[in-house]
Amino acid sequence: MLRKIERPYFEVWGNAESQNLILKWLLILFAAVIAVETTSLVILSLAKPMLVAVGAEQSKVLTITAPTQEVLEREARRTLTAYIQNHYTCNSKDIDEKFIAASRYVSEKQLKGFHIANADQIRAAKDKKLGQRVYITDLALDMKATAARISMDRVLEVEGLRAVTPFTLDLSFEFGPRTKENPEGIYVVSE
Repeated sequence: MLRKIERPYFEVWGNAESQNLILKWLLILFAAVIAVETTSLVILSLAKPMLVAVGAEQSKVLTITAPTQEVLEREARRTLTAYIQNHYTCNSKDIDEKFIAASRYVSEKQLKGFHIANADQIRAAKDKKLGQRVYITDLALDMKATAARISMDRVLEVEGLRAVTPFTLDLSFEFGPRTKENPEGIYVVSE
């Protein structure tokens, strides 16, 4: 049998107030936990990544250091050699691919002019079946002036006939962003 129990109003009010007090403290506790987690996640996400090289014999943390003058000079030689080989060694069949590969080493500011200047060369090579190869004999770098003087022998081939001529090229280059296409970050500015 159910009886109706009457409780005084102050008891009902006291129970509700105590429940609200517990809920308020739980809310403050969870808000503090969320604030601490959010702060720690922001700190972790803004931290610089740690590069770890894993090898068969040892694992070590890699540190990023600025390249020395000697390293920059080797990179400049490698980049300019690759540019010359792609730009000046081609035949009528692969000239488009070679010039696209050479354009990776050209500065963004000069890229449009590079394509315009080489359009006639591409057309002539395809029409007359021209080919050329270059062999670098001397590559003199001036890192302070960011310029290079390259002496080479150029072998021109016209329908099976070959002619060798000495060729000197003066290049100016600049240091720019390192990208996937140009990891050295050295770009030819002018020839």
